[in-house]
Amino acid sequence: MFQRPQATRLSEAFLFRLRIQLRPSYLDHSTMFAVLNILNQMGWGESQRTELAKIESGEFYLTRKDRLRGARQCIYPRAMFTISKTATPFHFQIAVSRVCEEGEEAILDEDEEDAQDDHSFLIDPALDFNITQTEGCYALSWRDTETNDPDDRFEYVADSNMNKATKDFIDVTILQAMYERKFNKSSTGIPVAQMRALTKDKPDDEDERLVEQEPSASQKVAVPVNKGKKPRASTMSVRSTNPNDDPPLVSEEAGLYLWNLDGEQFEVVELSVQATITKHQNGPFDYWIEAIQGDLSILAHQVLPDLNARWAKDILGFMWQQRGGEGWFDNWCLKFEEREAFDRFQSQFARSLWEVKNGIPWEKAVREDQEYAVAVWANEDVEMASAEDEDEESEATSDDEKDEVDDALRADAGAPEDGGKNSNLVVGHNKDRAFVVRGNKIGVFSTADGIHYSTTMTGIKTSKGKHFNPDKIMLHDQDKSMLVMNPNDRSTVYRLDLGERGEIVEEWKIHEDVPVEHMAPTSKFAPTTHEQTFVGASGNGLFRVDPRVSGNKLVDSEYKQYATKAKFSSLATTQLGKVVVASTKGDFRFFDKIGKNAKTALPGMGDPIIGVDVTADGRWVVATTKTVLLVFDCTIKDGKFEGQLGFDRSFPADKKPVAKTLALMPQHVAYMGEISFTAARFNTGPDQVENTIVTSSGPYVIAWDFNRVKKGLKDRYEIKQHADNVVADSFRFGDDTDIVVALENNVLMVDKRQLKKPTRQSLASPARTRPRK
Repeated sequence: MFQRPQATRLSEAFLFRLRIQLRPSYLDHSTMFAVLNILNQMGWGESQRTELAKIESGEFYLTRKDRLRGARQCIYPRAMFTISKTATPFHFQIAVSRVCEEGEEAILDEDEEDAQDDHSFLIDPALDFNITQTEGCYALSWRDTETNDPDDRFEYVADSNMNKATKDFIDVTILQAMYERKFNKSSTGIPVAQMRALTKDKPDDEDERLVEQEPSASQKVAVPVNKGKKPRASTMSVRSTNPNDDPPLVSEEAGLYLWNLDGEQFEVVELSVQATITKHQNGPFDYWIEAIQGDLSILAHQVLPDLNARWAKDILGFMWQQRGGEGWFDNWCLKFEEREAFDRFQSQFARSLWEVKNGIPWEKAVREDQEYAVAVWANEDVEMASAEDEDEESEATSDDEKDEVDDALRADAGAPEDGGKNSNLVVGHNKDRAFVVRGNKIGVFSTADGIHYSTTMTGIKTSKGKHFNPDKIMLHDQDKSMLVMNPNDRSTVYRLDLGERGEIVEEWKIHEDVPVEHMAPTSKFAPTTHEQTFVGASGNGLFRVDPRVSGNKLVDSEYKQYATKAKFSSLATTQLGKVVVASTKGDFRFFDKIGKNAKTALPGMGDPIIGVDVTADGRWVVATTKTVLLVFDCTIKDGKFEGQLGFDRSFPADKKPVAKTLALMPQHVAYMGEISFTAARFNTGPDQVENTIVTSSGPYVIAWDFNRVKKGLKDRYEIKQHADNVVADSFRFGDDTDIVVALENNVLMVDKRQLKKPTRQSLASPARTRPRK
């Protein structure tokens, strides 16, 4: 049966009903008002209504080829047309009813009063339903199946206020009704082109061959397509377009596929479509991906940063994620036949997305930024065919793997009864401790042998007794203190005593005019020493803080401020105190000294940087965006300063490092839902080699083998799912095995060897499984 959304907005219900099958109509404001008026009359969202479509006003005729009986007979001069369900499953009917104006019934003559006031017709392929347009009006016609003459037809001529959107809606509704009547099953997920072919007057055996047809090997994506199975359709992200929209910026032939959760494979939606990217006039950077077939757009998705787009050169495939019905995410794929077509589409998509992210036209970008962006997206690639394979250096998992701590204590000991959740985590350096922020309390956990709750520091408050919830924390002075920041007062950093007192003991005023938005140790391992200074950053400035100086603690001689809005969002330091600073614009600056100009600046792709980390030696940087991690090799590869780091020397303009992008495979994202990474970190310690990058998204802890990443194996990662969302995770200091994981309501110690290669079973829990259609 036709599926309807529950509790959804009117326009969204309309799009859901069309199920990715209609092209956006060119509607002005008055026409859109008429469409919404019709839709209101249809009763969308009211599950008890049987009407699927209604046209309030028109004329109803019977036309015959036999002119002796009259070529065109008016049955009702004013009539209503409806499509509705019947009591029999998969059966629908057309009804045309007489419409009388107020008082008109009283003056009907005796013959008319005895006349039939409505006609109904079971919707079947034999009706040969058709819609034409003449003199600005749409005419809906169908055969009179009670006569033997195929030229005897009924015709409903709608008033001139019926527009193309309503016409397309009626057309597809009739088509779906015919399909369900003929095959006695739901039309959900069946493309328009296939339904149109199957509902034509063909022998039954030919219909069955069409249903069971299977694409050839060259048309399959990554894995075989199940015979006879079609993917569940997804809702569109369509909006009304404008007749002045420009022609497509790129249009290439491709196959359209949708990931099937049950079959664990991409399945064919349409074997041949025109994959286009079009710029519309609703805004300066309003781009849309469309899959066009004939005069219909069977898919239209707006180009936005959260598409989580991926490119697979080995299959010439472009994959992206789109929120579908019921809050789930669908994973789509366009598979191109020619490498040149793939390259053209990739180039145009990347330029369009770059404009959306950066808010400026591509043509106005600095040439150096253009070249860098081209190099980055050319480097974005996954190997679909071998994504699940192990390479020759894989090591078997030990038989004596540790189990997750069964008796892990909840982090809400002593927490208020207001339903607060854990929000931050920091792992100790000199002592085996971890600290978890929950509201205005900080829980302390021992990490010496598993994870064990120790105590809670309650009521974090200022010297004036005003409580606040710390949003940023950093260990300091051999873990004897913790520096905390108050989101309501960015001019002050508070020192929390971690010894006997367990409360704030000092308030350091940094500067009245320079807010402290972010902080980092003076050097990577400074917290293991008695070092008192640390590094701070505002939105557009970098500076050193020395709490020992009188007055404001900002060191004026080590303060670099940018005139433009740099929008700094994160920073990290190396073992020698070199600093990398990232921004919400996605760019990076590398400093050898604080207070000086950056030695290297890397352009951004427009993705806000959530967090940044650097290896102790300064060679590698990992930055986190919402959906991907960016890994840079900061070594200058050739030229006069070959072998030196971008912290110390500027890269040649054409030799800037191109990020390796670490992202989750589309088939895994299909089970995991929306991706939103927490700040990624290397394992670290004075005697440690950085071997692993760890992050999380939702309830999943995710780790990349860094040695494989450096070899170009970007899609090899391991995952562990938890029952609750992960707030933050970090390796124990000086350890590459134990990961401390802070969930919203729990704190765990996870052995890295517990993380497994992602599979459907490991990613989808029963509570998160998408309902079957």
